[in-house]
Amino acid sequence: MRKALQAPLLLLIVTAGVALATPPPGPGHGSHGRCGHGGRGGNHEMMDHREAMATIHFLIDHHDQIAREVEEIDGGVLTTTRAPNDPELVPVIQRHVREMWALLESGGRIHQWDPLFRALFDHAEQIELGYEDLDDGIRVRETSSNPEVVALIRAHAAKVNELVARGRAAMHEATPLPTP
Repeated sequence: MRKALQAPLLLLIVTAGVALATPPPGPGHGSHGRCGHGGRGGNHEMMDHREAMATIHFLIDHHDQIAREVEEIDGGVLTTTRAPNDPELVPVIQRHVREMWALLESGGRIHQWDPLFRALFDHAEQIELGYEDLDDGIRVRETSSNPEVVALIRAHAAKVNELVARGRAAMHEATPLPTP
């Protein structure tokens, strides 16, 4: 399936101006049920950005198999994303979280035509992330001490909910910035 996705993705990657990403943090960052905490920098090998985009598109194509809950917490959100009826989708969901965190850590960017994604990447240094793998998905805690970034985090969680609910229809809609 991945090979079939790469050709159409190349056009999207070129037109979206997607930057290269690095692979996810190593052991202790969400693997084996442990909680991962984002730090900046590190010695990451370069990851093929087409793989990260392939993961996104695969999840969008299977959005109807994904269940998601968002809880607003102090400083951000706690999200639980599951594939309760599709065990093969679980590692893809988990990989996506790691790929996107690695992208934030490395200074990479995606969807820069979207005001919300542009703002999130502009404030990457102010976002803290922790995650825990679940048997059927992943739980993510995303927070910031900056109230403006908290609003961006919460708006992003709402956008992901839209992606899960509506798939490709929501993917190509720009997301307005939250109002203060």
